[in-house]
Amino acid sequence: MKNLLAGMLALSMAAAAQADFVGPLPRPPVARSVPKKAKAKAALLLSLPAEARGRASAFIRVAAETDCKAVRWMALDEGLEVFPPELLKDSRTAVVIASRPGRYRLLAYAARGDEPSEPAVCLVVVGDPPLPVPPPAPPAPPDDALAAAFRAAAALDRDEGKADLLGRLAAVYRQAGAETSSRAEVPTWGVLLSVVAEAARMRVGDPASVLKETRRAVSLHLKSVLPAEPGKALDAEGRRLAAASFARVAAALEAAR
Repeated sequence: MKNLLAGMLALSMAAAAQADFVGPLPRPPVARSVPKKAKAKAALLLSLPAEARGRASAFIRVAAETDCKAVRWMALDEGLEVFPPELLKDSRTAVVIASRPGRYRLLAYAARGDEPSEPAVCLVVVGDPPLPVPPPAPPAPPDDALAAAFRAAAALDRDEGKADLLGRLAAVYRQAGAETSSRAEVPTWGVLLSVVAEAARMRVGDPASVLKETRRAVSLHLKSVLPAEPGKALDAEGRRLAAASFARVAAALEAAR
């Protein structure tokens, strides 16, 4: 009887132990790292004004809104000239000129690393606005030594339409004295003289063949009165000197016609 009770007790304990056993605990899931998405590159910003307006044969500025360090420019229509960007302090602003009224397209593009921007186009409208015409510069006195020197040099030039060419050259220096010499994007004497020379080439022609002697006389005069260091900064006093010198050249050229 005792053996029977002991056996039943052993079986009961074994059944209870089997009921409590649930096996090994499951392992928690291993957290796997999710790869981060690469940040999308921000699109390049390059925009131009819809229109830029100015007078014929006058400098017209077109500024680009961009987050790029440099911008390249291209005239899409014949008759619009773009100043070389290396002559300007900041290539994100273009300086253009056209001798005849009209509507011209100006294209700009930029890049950041190996990613190019979308091209942008500005319409440059060239035409004389209905503004009062400023009075002409007073002619140089008949006994002015500079006018006499330019007149002697002009006598050696044999260009057709010489009087008109002299008037165009005078207009270049008149504008240089009134506007160009005061522009902030013209920081040094070398840049100023290069910009004026380029404007004269566009409006009058190649200095090696058009009004050759007259332009040589102008160059010699300016070298005698302006600083010789091209890298010298244009301060306020220098800009006043440039404006006065260019205005005197313009008046003397008018007198030499």
